Amino acid sequence: MHERALAESILQQVSVARVERRLNRIRGVTIQLGAFSGVEPVLLKSAFEEESTRILGSFAELLIESAELVAECSACGLQFEVVQFRFYCPQCASEQVRITRGEELMLLSIAAETDS
Repeated sequence: MHERALAESILQQVSVARVERRLNRIRGVTIQLGAFSGVEPVLLKSAFEEESTRILGSFAELLIESAELVAECSACGLQFEVVQFRFYCPQCASEQVRITRGEELMLLSIAAETDS
C-alpha cells in the first residue's frame, strides 16, 4: 500500500518543520490531493493518523483538500475541468490536451502549538 509510504513521507516533512520552527504538539496537517494523483484519500488519512503517534509522538489529524483535474487544450488554449476522465476539449473537441492540475500531493499547512 503506497499510501502508508506517502503518509510516512508527509509526517517526516512535518517532523522536520516542527524542529525547525520549534513547534510543540502537532494537532493537524492539511494537504492538497489531486483527483488524478493515484492516491486513495481514505487510505492515506487512515495511514497518516495511525503513523502520526509513532513519528510525531502524538496523534495528528490529516485534512485533505481536493484539487480538481484541469487540462489545457493545445489546439485552442482553453483551460477546462476534465469531467469523468474525458480528455478532449469541450470547445474545439481536440484530444491534444495536457493536464495542468490534479496530479499533485502538496503539504499546505501545519496546525501546532508553539513554545510561549
